[in-house]
Order: sequence, then C-alpha cells, then structure tokens
Amino acid sequence: MNFKIPKEAIEYLKKQDDVMHHLIMTNDIPKRVVYNDIKLALIDIIIGQQISNAVHKVLLDRFKNAFTFELGTLKQYCQEDFHAIGLSKRKAETIEVVIHHPLNDITDETLLSIKGIGPWTVEMVHIFYHQTLDCLALHDGGIKAAINQLYPSEQSDLYETLKKRFSPYGTIASFYLWESLVN
Repeated sequence: MNFKIPKEAIEYLKKQDDVMHHLIMTNDIPKRVVYNDIKLALIDIIIGQQISNAVHKVLLDRFKNAFTFELGTLKQYCQEDFHAIGLSKRKAETIEVVIHHPLNDITDETLLSIKGIGPWTVEMVHIFYHQTLDCLALHDGGIKAAINQLYPSEQSDLYETLKKRFSPYGTIASFYLWESLVN
C-alpha cells in the first residue's frame, strides 16, 4: 500500500516557499510504501538504518528472498540467519528482538526501549507505519543534506524554521526533499 498524499498538502507546501514550490513542480508525486504491520515495518526500517537506498533495496530483497516476509514464519529464524544474508550483527539482533517482542503498546518510548532503535527509526515508524502527515524527518542524513543544499543558510535554527514552515505536512515535505537527492 502507498502513502496517501492529500491534494491539499501539495497545494499548501507549494505556497510555503520557492524551493518547495520548485520541487513539487519538477517531480512526480512521490510514491512511498507503508505497512499495516508494525513488526514488518520495523524490519524494513531497521534494514535501512545508516545505509543508502540502493544498499537498503539489495538487503531487503535478499531478506525477502531468504525468508517469507510473514511474522509467523520469521519466528523460526534467529539473528545468525539474518546475519548470514549480509545484515550486520547489530541489525540481525534487533530484528530478532522485534520479531519476538509483544509490541502491544507502540509508543515512542516503547520503541526507544528496544536496543538498536533510536530517534531516526521512530521517525520512520511515524511515516511508514502510522502515516503521520507532519513528520519532517530531521534525524535523517538525507533530509539534512537536501536542506543544506537547497536552503544554504547560516541560520542556526534553519531545521526548526523549516519544520514549522512545512507543518502540518512535514512528511510530504520530507518526501520531496528525498526526491531532490535522487534527481
């Protein structure tokens, strides 16, 4: 399933500044896959931690080819199996914990209590699981690189300024900022 981007979000962001207007006018509406299952979302997100999108895709494809991407099936595997397909020991360990964690309460605090999950992962959960509309992913290196490239400024609070400017559609702004890195 793809993230549903409201038309009013596009119109709102086009009005916020010339840079975002240009990004929206020169890029197609970004397509982003979202998950209905928190654990499957977390596995995908954990695989993607601190690596490029290209490497993430290779590792995720390798994971999906090696294991059925269903929780009941995944429970039979352990971190050594996940490490064997090229995931770091740390990611393999975190994935094993996620698979067996009850996750009855999906709060930021619950997620952050799991070793290997930090603020970036929580932001990605807000975007790709909760489908939160207002999450400018400021813990993401790509978002910061895009902002620094597109908004050259010595303004010390540039990230917070943009977070406020793009609210209540920070997530959609994040999608366009990521697109700017590809294009």
